[in-house]
Amino acid sequence: MDKPFNRRDIGYSIISRFEEAFRSFLNDKLQVFFSNYLDGIPDDIIRKAQDRTEKTDWDSLVDFLEDIDFPDLKEIVCKKDIFSQYFPNINISKEEFHLYMDELYSLRCKIAHIRNYFTSLDLDKLFELTSIIASNFENYGEDFRKTINILKEHPEDVVIPVPPDFICDDLGIIGILNNIPIPDYEYEGGFVGRTEDIRQIISLIKARQVVTISGAGGVGKTALALRIIQEVANKEPDLFDGIVWMSAKEARLSYLGIEDIEPTIKDYEELLNIIAEVMGFENIREPVVEKEEDVKIIFELSNCILIVIDNLETISDERIINFVLDAHPKIKILITSRKGLGQVERRYDLKQLKEKEAIHLFRQVARDKNLDSLARLDDDTIKSYVKKVACYPLAIKWIIGQTAIGQDINTVIESIDETTSDISLFCFEQIFNSLSNDAKKIICALSVFDEPPPAGVLKYVVDLSQHNFDDGIRELILVSLIIPEGYTNEKNEIISQYSLLSLTRGYVRQQLDKDTILKRDIDERLRTVQTTIEEATRAKKRYRFSLANLGATTEEEKVAAVIAQTAWQKYQAGNYLDAVEEYKRAIEIAPRFSALYRNWAVVESQEGHSKEADDLMDKAAKLNPSDPQIWLTWGNIKRKDDRIKEAEKYYNKAYELSPDDHVVLNSLGQAKCRLGEHVEADKLFKEAIQKKEAGSSVRHEIINYSSIADNLRRWAEALIEDRNYEEAEKKLFEAHETITKAVELDRRDNKSQDLMRRILINLGFFYKKAGDSQKALKYFADAVVDYAWSYKQRKDKIISAIQVIKICFKEENLDMARKYITPDLFKIVRGPDLKKELYAYKKLI
Repeated sequence: MDKPFNRRDIGYSIISRFEEAFRSFLNDKLQVFFSNYLDGIPDDIIRKAQDRTEKTDWDSLVDFLEDIDFPDLKEIVCKKDIFSQYFPNINISKEEFHLYMDELYSLRCKIAHIRNYFTSLDLDKLFELTSIIASNFENYGEDFRKTINILKEHPEDVVIPVPPDFICDDLGIIGILNNIPIPDYEYEGGFVGRTEDIRQIISLIKARQVVTISGAGGVGKTALALRIIQEVANKEPDLFDGIVWMSAKEARLSYLGIEDIEPTIKDYEELLNIIAEVMGFENIREPVVEKEEDVKIIFELSNCILIVIDNLETISDERIINFVLDAHPKIKILITSRKGLGQVERRYDLKQLKEKEAIHLFRQVARDKNLDSLARLDDDTIKSYVKKVACYPLAIKWIIGQTAIGQDINTVIESIDETTSDISLFCFEQIFNSLSNDAKKIICALSVFDEPPPAGVLKYVVDLSQHNFDDGIRELILVSLIIPEGYTNEKNEIISQYSLLSLTRGYVRQQLDKDTILKRDIDERLRTVQTTIEEATRAKKRYRFSLANLGATTEEEKVAAVIAQTAWQKYQAGNYLDAVEEYKRAIEIAPRFSALYRNWAVVESQEGHSKEADDLMDKAAKLNPSDPQIWLTWGNIKRKDDRIKEAEKYYNKAYELSPDDHVVLNSLGQAKCRLGEHVEADKLFKEAIQKKEAGSSVRHEIINYSSIADNLRRWAEALIEDRNYEEAEKKLFEAHETITKAVELDRRDNKSQDLMRRILINLGFFYKKAGDSQKALKYFADAVVDYAWSYKQRKDKIISAIQVIKICFKEENLDMARKYITPDLFKIVRGPDLKKELYAYKKLI
């Protein structure tokens, strides 16, 4: 559901109603199971209630239940092994009930603590768990279920704002000294996935003194580090005496762009100050030597302290690096960095999310942004989007953020590969610019391979010595731009290969395009490889089309035309994103082939991307302004978008270039008709009929006759508004005669049949208004079809049949009326008022 309410308020409404239902349920059951309800209450719960309220007795069980805490409800139900008596039909075990109630309590605390976070994931879990348990509360559970249903459909009726006395400003959850910040992800979709990464890194922290989470920018290093220390703090509070968080991050990416932020640590002195402050030593001494002594004392007095340094690669103070390298034995250090230290640390290379996790994150962030249309997309569609951004959490959040402020998601995704895009600048610019020339050469070569090449093939393409090649590979691995892998070849030998993250690939290719010499060298050597190394034979496909329809003449254009046809076939099969990629490929081969831009524009128009379609048509027109097909297509795109004045402008350009083309004449006539210029439209349509090419298809004739008839029909409507009824009648008769010609050419043509019915209905209303019931009855009756399958057929049948029935009753022709009040008519009528009217007529018969 869309939630225009504060998420915390919704959560409170659920948990408070759940508690109310649970307490009411216990009030009934305790008095059934025990003669004295206190016999059913664990002693420690009674003592806590007495200490809290200073009571020794309660007026009623209801009063007592109001004085106990949420966790006490669970303990009462589980006392003396009578759980099954409370819940004889429950579908979960007692152990699961324990876990569910504990999780609900945790969620309740999140709602209460204003410095904590309560995400859409939490809200979903709250709905799920309360519904499972409350379904066993008998009547009270049914009442709760009804409340939940109302909350989902009409939340405004039941949402209760969180009362002030429920809110707590003290975290009070973690018993460890800490300065753990609220993670950014808690405001955007929550934390998703990474279960195995969390498990492995926690194991490494326990076993090693320094652990580095390394990975490319945007892959989720900071979020994972925060999740890990939350897990440790909540589940293993005895592991550390304190958790000290410090971040050297100087920028962050939001939907507004790259924003500068103030790092919490800039130099060594700040590192010492933060450690002392978090551990409760406020009066740390000056100068730095004495600070070091104070911090050393803190370490000595502790069992173990976890120090987390986020974004280490931006720190230039060597003293901090030495602090890590010479780490005190009483501390553990967790680092996040795009570039590892290369020594002492145990490095953990973080990869992108799994596809299922990325899809889930996409949905959660979309829901948090109230983008319900995105959240409801099917998995395959979302998968195509997240794969475009390599399943990077930051990129997924960024594209949805851009969409939330009004940008088209496909345009945003396509812009990611551009070197000027915020996501590219944030994730790759700094690291790429710091690479050595050999490392740049290797990563640029990798970007042109569709599949990871064997190391030997890669080395040949980059033309480096073994020493320089190895150094370059090590540098790229260290900065997390490539991933080393192994595969077994045909001889069962394990061969090294290196893969490039797909999100990195687009950025690197853009960089390679700027270096024409390097690009030429790589291309030449790659061509040599492709001719000397056997590769899998590519599947050949047949295409049913003529290149003439694109006007291809050169060899490059012919190849591009084949690819463009593939793009069109993929689009017709529903693969829009793949089709766009094919059009891009075609344009790379023949960038000055105007027909490619024209055909691509048609696809973008059909997707509703008007700006993109305009940009592509503008390119096509500039490349070949004398091609009438370009202007005709552009006019069709504008007419489809109901921008008729603009359509007329482009049709006029096509008309200037090809004044005898019957398709151009018809199209310009349709624009004139829509603009109310009926005389000029009629002239153009009739000229199109006369100048149709020899051997032109029947379809074109049908279109021309239908256009003439529709213009006459609209013309008649304008004349009726001007009270020129005599001319209006003539135009309607002429429209009827003309559309009859179109229908006779092909009685299976639905569009001409639809127009015929509209004209008949127009005639019926014309004569009804003129007071000629018999003529009106004739035309309305002619418009009634026996079998109405399409929406237009059903609509026209309802209108015309109702009019026939009304006239028949007025004329007391009940026999004829009876023929039209049929079961088929009742089936297609939807409105309750109209059905009621029909039933009234039926009763009269």
